[in-house]
Amino acid sequence: KDAVKNTRQLRKAVSDGDIIAITCKKQGLDIAHLGFAVWKHGELHLLNASQLHKRVVEEPMTLYQYLQKHPSHTGIRIIRINK
Repeated sequence: KDAVKNTRQLRKAVSDGDIIAITCKKQGLDIAHLGFAVWKHGELHLLNASQLHKRVVEEPMTLYQYLQKHPSHTGIRIIRINK
């Protein structure tokens, strides 16, 4: 969770359109939420169906900030669909 900062390693590992699976520490649940990676102004954001906004949005906060805001989130898994 703390490693999801804007580093060279993160920029190499995550591409626009990758699926981001947010992991959690809830008993019996591995993935709490899904979204898509969006790089905006050099920062990684999440495009997702927001429960808060009641629609699909590109989160205004970075993915790092989003993860820090949710105590039960532990990190991310990146899923890339190869064509």
